[in-house]
Amino acid sequence: MDKTISIREKKQRVAKVMKELGLTKIAGQLCGVPGGIIRGISGGERKRLSVACELLMNPPLLFIDEPTSGLDSFMAQSIVRLIGKLAKANRTILCTIHQPTSEVFAMFDRLYLVAEGKCAFTGPCRDALSFFKESNYPCPPNYNPADHYIFTLAIVPGVEEKSRQRVEDITNLYARSASFRDVRDQIEQTKLMRSEFKDTTDLEKSQVGHWDQFAANLRRSFLNVMRNPAYTKIRILQVIVLSVLGGLAYFNTSNDQEAFQDKSGLLFYVITSLTFSNVFVQSQNIPMDMPIIKREYRNGMYGVVACMLPRILIEIPYLLLLTLIQWGLVWALAGLNRTFTNFLVGYATSIGVAFISTTLGYFVATLTGNAVIAAAVSPLFILPFFLFGGLYQNDSTTPVYFYPVKYLSWFKYGFGMLLINEFDGQPINCNPNSTTPCVFTSGNEILAYYHISVPDLWFPNFFAIAIMAWGYLAFSILFLWCKVRQRSGKTKEAEHTNGELLEDGKDSEAASRIAVE
Repeated sequence: MDKTISIREKKQRVAKVMKELGLTKIAGQLCGVPGGIIRGISGGERKRLSVACELLMNPPLLFIDEPTSGLDSFMAQSIVRLIGKLAKANRTILCTIHQPTSEVFAMFDRLYLVAEGKCAFTGPCRDALSFFKESNYPCPPNYNPADHYIFTLAIVPGVEEKSRQRVEDITNLYARSASFRDVRDQIEQTKLMRSEFKDTTDLEKSQVGHWDQFAANLRRSFLNVMRNPAYTKIRILQVIVLSVLGGLAYFNTSNDQEAFQDKSGLLFYVITSLTFSNVFVQSQNIPMDMPIIKREYRNGMYGVVACMLPRILIEIPYLLLLTLIQWGLVWALAGLNRTFTNFLVGYATSIGVAFISTTLGYFVATLTGNAVIAAAVSPLFILPFFLFGGLYQNDSTTPVYFYPVKYLSWFKYGFGMLLINEFDGQPINCNPNSTTPCVFTSGNEILAYYHISVPDLWFPNFFAIAIMAWGYLAFSILFLWCKVRQRSGKTKEAEHTNGELLEDGKDSEAASRIAVE
């Protein structure tokens, strides 16, 4: 709502809309997901809630797409009766509906029929009967007019040519009618008036301030977390299982010639598990919410920055807790460097890797906009950096043409930080009874073997991780901005043909488009 409206007035407006739409009795209930763990409200209540969300802005023009789909005849009639009541309150409502019952159809005032991309009729519903009678397709007595119009304008399989000819005859007859000429003249007048109106297509503008947008989205994200405790429990369980697995595999590793390879593998495992777990989780969340984000953005409820920043902010407690659990278990079970300072450095490294993995998940999610595609392409954004992370290929032997991949690899920087944290200044024992030759006598020799410099611990290693993480977040905001402004092909076609009732189209199904005034 407008930022000049007080909180008290906003609450009163919400209460009024809920009362108008009969939603007061379900106030405070979770919406839930049909077929999900939390069933939530019913289908009819869900439809009314969608209408209520739009009515909060008190729009003079409202588009409603198939409000009766999936509802029984009684509930469909209730929804349409409600829409008719709203239309009588100085609103124009455009509603698409398929196969309405005769009772539902009788509630509509004006009708717009489309067949094969052409206008077959537009005008008062009562005039449609006489028009079809003049076209030699009269509606039989005691027959649902809506069904008659749909069946008459449908393309019947097996007799496509005959059906298309029938549709063409009806649309051509209407194109020669006085009603069509009146509508066309009105459209032409509207086109001439367009230039007199100020352009209002800037979708960036919201009726509330940036801070209010941010606060509302932050509260929503927090409530979503609190209402879905299973999500938190599963993530904690995942971290515990992976950490215990790694810790027990390298349990109480000592500082000798054989162990340096084990410790290197364990530290790289920590970086890898943090990356995969966070990227795949975050790459699925945004695509599932994308329809809601697009709708609310286009309604001017908030901008993309106010949408994304609360998401990353609500993830920070997860990152702090989950990385603490993971690093703490691995550090304790594997017998890594026991000083508290080393624990804190390893913890900070884990937080940095988890943060960049989270923002990379956002990057993939907003780039693709689809959960299935995001899951498919995520390995393409991980494995190249994984390959040049420093464990599988020595840093000095990387081909020059792969330098960009190497220097953009958070595996390289995170692995380097953990190696410095573990081996810097540590003696390496030589077991005289072992068959392994005594190659290294100190941890610094191991670091030299990996071509890792101790002064690089915080700069450039940690600094590079932080910069890339914020870079991924910035690109995520940019791609989300592009996604929410992107319009579907159907929307573009509708805009292109707006007002031109005789444009050829490719839709093969007849549909009724009904405007309630």
